[in-house]
Amino acid sequence: VESQHADLKRYLPSTNSNLTRIVGYIDDVVVKQESHIKKCFEESRNKTRNNHKRLAFHDELSLSVSIHALNLIENKFYRLQTLRSFDATCGCQLYTSCGLVCACHLERYINKGHKIAPDSLDQFWRKLDFRAAKITNEDIDLEEELN
Repeated sequence: VESQHADLKRYLPSTNSNLTRIVGYIDDVVVKQESHIKKCFEESRNKTRNNHKRLAFHDELSLSVSIHALNLIENKFYRLQTLRSFDATCGCQLYTSCGLVCACHLERYINKGHKIAPDSLDQFWRKLDFRAAKITNEDIDLEEELN
């Protein structure tokens, strides 16, 4: 939000703009965001990064989830080495806040020799287009939502 506010301030020529101008400037910012998001979707669907190829446990994720998600998982993988050396826990923050596998989940995948399935990640990271998402009753745990 702060970066978009700063972008908007750069677009506005003065502090005394009328509503029509401001709406036009906001539209420009939204169009710019949309094109950037589409570019990220396209890269995630079509490009494999070399650093992701090294980590065989998420082969199945490449080209089917966001590159940003893969970067976050990769960072947790390298953090796992530090956690092991200090005999610490990860706190599962990436899992609970983002729906991605955290360091302790990664360790289980690695120890068992399993690859991370795309279905084990939140739908947000697997959605690489602007089409409306289909939400079913199975996707919503009402008990958890109410607590």
